[in-house]
Amino acid sequence: MVDSSHYTVRNHKQSRRVLVDFVGESTRLDQVTLADLERWQRDMRTKLARATRNKHVQHCKKFFGSAVKEKLIDSSPADGLKEDKPTAKEVNNEKKAKRYLVNPELTAEVLEAMPWGDAKVAFVLARYQGMRREEIYNLRWRDVHWDSSKIEIAEDNKTGWRECPIF
Repeated sequence: MVDSSHYTVRNHKQSRRVLVDFVGESTRLDQVTLADLERWQRDMRTKLARATRNKHVQHCKKFFGSAVKEKLIDSSPADGLKEDKPTAKEVNNEKKAKRYLVNPELTAEVLEAMPWGDAKVAFVLARYQGMRREEIYNLRWRDVHWDSSKIEIAEDNKTGWRECPIF
């Protein structure tokens, strides 16, 4: 079973790396200002998608909030940092992207090109069952109910589990 906290740790490390790469390894926490963080955010706009930038900003706020709680710094420069709101153009592009479905021909082409193994099974489960990466990783044989032709999929803490028909 994949421990979801592993992904949390990985994501926080990635956000830390992105921030440290910008401000410099030798910059102390108490030297970082709101202006530095705003410049960092502007710099990320040229390199990363809005959702990724906002996730890094959320992690940054947590880092500095924890530093305040641990009394490493007096106040958090990230308190004034705001997440980016989508522009009208981004909203429109996101709506168009959600309408795009991989047609059967492209799906067949991808499947044909993939070697047999875990990746191919994961692709099929994601494409035809709508399963997410962590749901696929956490799937066990005991979750496959051949007699009722269903797969029981464990979801996050909010939703519990759901069933998908076996095609």
